[in-house]
Amino acid sequence: MRRSGQCDCGAVRFEAESDDLEATICRCGQCRRWSGYVWASIIAPAASLRVTGRGALKWRRSSGAAERGFCTECGSSLFWREIGSDKVDIALGALDDASGVAVAAEIFAEGSPPLFEPGARRPRHRGDRSTPLLESDDDRA
Repeated sequence: MRRSGQCDCGAVRFEAESDDLEATICRCGQCRRWSGYVWASIIAPAASLRVTGRGALKWRRSSGAAERGFCTECGSSLFWREIGSDKVDIALGALDDASGVAVAAEIFAEGSPPLFEPGARRPRHRGDRSTPLLESDDDRA
């Protein structure tokens, strides 16, 4: 399946071939700082990644083993790849359409702040906190 996406400002657009419907959440310290809390991504073959706006895309070596791609205009975190790998991780939040993708695993979860507590109930709004609530968990049961 051809997936497309972009950074927040649109200076970097991309397409990649990925049938990956299983997202991984990484909670390592680098990913928490990189993404603002957790890094959620799908995997695609690196050879299938096509980027427009390359002038705004920068890759930064983040460790001895990996590098991260981001937009130099708006700072959006877009990609992660292991040095020498034929795969690239694509930020789930940067996809134009992530329908059908579900979180399948969390990595580096031990010792990291909790993300969502299983079974937790919290208000869910249609937009910001001033908008109407979506139906509650109790209403769906």
